[in-house]
Amino acid sequence: MPRILIRGPAGAGKSTLANNISEILGIPHIEMDALHHEEGFVPSPHFLDRVKHNVGKESWVMDGNYSKSHHLTDPVSTHVIWLDLPLYFVLWSVLCRSLYRIWSGELLWGTCKESIWNLLHPSDRSILWFTYFHFDVWKKSYETAYPIWKSEGKAVYRLKSRAEINKFVENLRKTKEI
Repeated sequence: MPRILIRGPAGAGKSTLANNISEILGIPHIEMDALHHEEGFVPSPHFLDRVKHNVGKESWVMDGNYSKSHHLTDPVSTHVIWLDLPLYFVLWSVLCRSLYRIWSGELLWGTCKESIWNLLHPSDRSILWFTYFHFDVWKKSYETAYPIWKSEGKAVYRLKSRAEINKFVENLRKTKEI
């Protein structure tokens, strides 16, 4: 059974893709943000224990960028999907998604609400700031990891546009195989 990691910057569509894969293949979707955040976006002291518990399951699709958990997730994954979208796209996506969540009052992971403060505050508490200043770090780390994932025998997909992501999902719906 597949154990699928989805990596990429904030706003690339990791959770949306994971939801699609979960639905199509009938495997659990594990959202790293839900494991990481307590109420008010406070990091959980139990994050790594939660990850360890979930990676032990037979199959899953997991999305997230928490490098402190890579030693738990990478060795057991069978597939890696890297969403390698451009910075302008992910910033726009983060902005639109966050504004919608603020307007709708949507709860994230059952305990967190986005606010204008969280969106625009000039610090790492702002998802826009965080995405902008971490984008190159994420990209470089995945460029380094990409050949390693391949050499370990994992099925690796690098999707560089929304069209490529949509085509990937469409193909998965047809074949039910990853």
